Amino acid sequence: MEGDGIRPPDPPPGGRAGRGEGRGVRAQGFGLLALLLAGGAAAVGCHGAPSSIGDDDASGEGGADDDDEPVDPPPWEAGLPPTADLQADRRGWVELRGIVHLHSPLSHDACDNDPFPDGVFNEECLQSLRGALCTTRQDFAFLTDHTSFAADFPWRDLLEMREGDEEALDAAGQVAGMRMACGDGASVLWMPGVEGNLMPVGLRRHAGADDDPQANSQVYGAATEEAIAAMHAAGALVLVQHAEGVPLDTLRALPGIDGMEVYNLHANVAPDIREEHLGLDPWDWLEGVAPFLDDGPEGPEPDLVVLGFWTPNEPDRERLDTLLSEGRRLVAVAGTDAHENALPMLMRDGERVDSYRRMLRWFSNHVLAEDDGPDAVRQALAEGRSWVVFETFGVPEGFDFVAVDAAGEVKEMGSVAGSAGMVLKVTAPRLMGGDPAWADAPEVTVRLIRAAAPVGEVVAEAAGDLEYLEPAPGAYRVEVDIVPRHLAPYLGADPSLSSRTVTWIYSSPIYVQ
Repeated sequence: MEGDGIRPPDPPPGGRAGRGEGRGVRAQGFGLLALLLAGGAAAVGCHGAPSSIGDDDASGEGGADDDDEPVDPPPWEAGLPPTADLQADRRGWVELRGIVHLHSPLSHDACDNDPFPDGVFNEECLQSLRGALCTTRQDFAFLTDHTSFAADFPWRDLLEMREGDEEALDAAGQVAGMRMACGDGASVLWMPGVEGNLMPVGLRRHAGADDDPQANSQVYGAATEEAIAAMHAAGALVLVQHAEGVPLDTLRALPGIDGMEVYNLHANVAPDIREEHLGLDPWDWLEGVAPFLDDGPEGPEPDLVVLGFWTPNEPDRERLDTLLSEGRRLVAVAGTDAHENALPMLMRDGERVDSYRRMLRWFSNHVLAEDDGPDAVRQALAEGRSWVVFETFGVPEGFDFVAVDAAGEVKEMGSVAGSAGMVLKVTAPRLMGGDPAWADAPEVTVRLIRAAAPVGEVVAEAAGDLEYLEPAPGAYRVEVDIVPRHLAPYLGADPSLSSRTVTWIYSSPIYVQ
């Protein structure tokens, strides 16, 4: 599918409903959100109006020493540094950053529900996505287009290749994705996938038949052992998306799944999900968002709007910990779920609230891989050498979580380790570049969690590096919290959100026997 000549498929009888679409937030619900947000901004009114979220005692003043001369913060960066700049001692592994759960114009509801305006492929929307992947320095992207349209096109069309792109081959010499050119020598590994009833990522062919959309739709719309086997046979890892909406017994009945989302952005803002699955007020997040719609020069940095509504997806974590405690081995991922279809209002930086670039900067999934090829990236995620990073709260470097036995052998995340003589070691992350001179340093807390039902047990906690000797059998994962005080100068007249405690990192587990 090179160029822009692709055309939409004919809709099936009865339209596109009921074809195994994902449980993502429906775009028509976001039209109301857009109106409410616009009204919320008008109600708040003044530049940098205060939010009720966060501690009232945040000073937001630069530096820890009031006698020091104030230091201006550096300009906010629209992108992220290359992962090559983050390299620490990774024992021969390469640290890579990527997006899991991402929609292109080959999703029926992408691009403001108009992926084929006047019957022509929405090239402008695709270019927005491509630019975002390059600006945020993603090393890989697992695309997850909805069954409509993804099931209707030949698999190769899902590569959406353009001039300068190259095929990415697996070890057998077969096309496994494409290497998307960024124009500055950098590239992004683009790998097709589908969001249906489950979310197969890294498909190397259709799980049904390349020339049979109905067969594809039937597989992607199912959540059965047979469908999972077909997805695996097509080269995919099978993930559960929007886990807060999936009953625990349903998850238990899916023995072949490889992982699940521990966080999905839509759960924070979709009123129905907040109320039904998170037990939260469906609309109280609007107050935290409204100040960021201030278009004055002294307003808060638009990218930090996520601080106004971020909350952990507790049901996802509880389901993960319960399944891990029952002996399942699952990788934990965060789903960006970007469509560029929800909140088109422009912010102070000239971008829409939900621009691909903004959402891809908020958080990503990091892996330790042998190299940046499709086989190595897939293997790293499949084996659980991975962790989730909320980079909008600060770019971390140095995070590590390993098990070390009495002989000094290191077991990575995703590994199985014996308990006798074993030490679980967590290296606390630090801000890239060190503590800031322009504001107070962030407060970082590391927690080691042993999976249990219904809630994981915190077995150790520290403000820095952590070691835990001879752990009892079980699955252990790490959460790192941050109080991002270094962000105070970017928050306008009310820096109180910099005193919020938010999650910085979720790791995949290490399994102790």
